[in-house]
Amino acid sequence: MLGGVVLAISVVAGACGAGPSGTPDAAGAVRATTPPGQAGTSLHEPVARAVETPTVPGIDDEERVAVAVAALERDGLGDLIAWDVLEAAVDGELVSLTLCGWTGQTVFDVVVESRWVTDVVDGLVVATSGGSNSTSGECLNSELIGSVLEFTREYDDFHREVAAAPDRFASDPRGRELQDPDYERRSAVGFARWTRDGITALVPQRDGRLPGSALEDVLYRRVSGGEQGRFELIACRLLDPSYGLYRGPVRLDGAKSDEAAGNHAITLYELTRSEERDRWVLAGVDELVWGDCLRTGDWPGAVAEWRPGEPWAPLR
Repeated sequence: MLGGVVLAISVVAGACGAGPSGTPDAAGAVRATTPPGQAGTSLHEPVARAVETPTVPGIDDEERVAVAVAALERDGLGDLIAWDVLEAAVDGELVSLTLCGWTGQTVFDVVVESRWVTDVVDGLVVATSGGSNSTSGECLNSELIGSVLEFTREYDDFHREVAAAPDRFASDPRGRELQDPDYERRSAVGFARWTRDGITALVPQRDGRLPGSALEDVLYRRVSGGEQGRFELIACRLLDPSYGLYRGPVRLDGAKSDEAAGNHAITLYELTRSEERDRWVLAGVDELVWGDCLRTGDWPGAVAEWRPGEPWAPLR
């Protein structure tokens, strides 16, 4: 268990659920910055694994790999918008690059083998495509990781600002642009109710600083469903005592019961890819407050108990 954490207070009934953490949320979105035909950021430097076959004198395997990688960066590969070179193997003139590729259309990536034939022309090594194919295995593309974390930062900033001034939601285009349509509708209802009742919230744990502010590894999993699937991410952060619902300067509720186990907030982000907008959008959020994510000594196990199903893994 997550250290006896308690559910956030339920205030925006019929809108988004519980308390300040369960209030309407909106998220920033990040477009992939690597256009087709350019390389993604490599998580691993390509390592040449030489095969004992004759090579052209004076041309070593590392040079062949470098030329093949440069050709990949120049020509691109199908509909991949980003890739990491996981491994490189050399067999004579053939260089095989194992890639972790991402199209940006779904929450999933794919392992691809990209082959390049290297020839020596006028003393220079030249690489031409020898075809490619997807292969078995799992990976996590670095562009995907970076864009997800950037999403949480923009989402946090937006939600923190609007929770403190809910009347801004109706006129702020981010509320419509950065959430999927269903979540945006629920957010609009909830924030309109807060505006009517003169309610605001302070949610300082939404600090826009992940992964830097996480007290434990940020965990993730990918869940199939629909065309794009869902990317889920969970982070544990310090919960400031100012957290709560307010009317003017008066705090109405801090959601802290006598059974509170600690001073942490455990936040779940549910993301998906918007085909129309070509970016991440928020599909849902949940949060436990005044818990202790360090109490059990098994943070991944506690998360798995809270959110069973597909296994969780560190986002690194």
